[in-house]
Amino acid sequence: MLYQLRHDRDGELARRLTAALPFAPPRDRPLAELALAFNTGDPVKLARTARDPALALRALDNLRDEDPRGRLRAAAALAARLDVKPDLGNDHLALGEALNLWAAPRLVDAALAALPAADRRRLARLADGLLRRPALLATAGRALANVGDATSLALLLDIDARRRAAAIAHAAKHPSFSPEPWVKDAPVPRAIDRIRHRLGQRPYGR
Repeated sequence: MLYQLRHDRDGELARRLTAALPFAPPRDRPLAELALAFNTGDPVKLARTARDPALALRALDNLRDEDPRGRLRAAAALAARLDVKPDLGNDHLALGEALNLWAAPRLVDAALAALPAADRRRLARLADGLLRRPALLATAGRALANVGDATSLALLLDIDARRRAAAIAHAAKHPSFSPEPWVKDAPVPRAIDRIRHRLGQRPYGR
């Protein structure tokens, strides 16, 4: 239910969850309280002051979609506080989920541009690190669509080329198999498109 806070346009769900907090299992309350705090206060201040920054990073994934700037700034602050490494550990994975923004691309790109260059590089490299595990390709693609840069683009293009080549080779042996492994809205092609737009290049595949 916390995840639905992302879509809580009128605050009704937040009010219901706040009223239900006293009845929640004690082990679940800290995460719920942080998720609610992110949606009712200043997410950047909370990211900088939360007693448990690792739990705050998990809670950040529930921040409403209408605030991409607060979400990215909070993610950068928590990444710095926790000194998150691209090691596929719990904090790294939580950051990858937090970088899955659903706001309009132009709003996300503006929010990213407003970050200090060092924060932009940190978030991009951490998102790149998710590509090391094939099972996380979708998570990485969604994160890189929002924070990826030229280095990320090179990595994604290499993965895309290898996947396409493998699919074409497989289709040559199995005529009923389509050689096109991606659809336009799949995470990796979408990330490539988004990064190319940000870099002022032509959209992918056009």
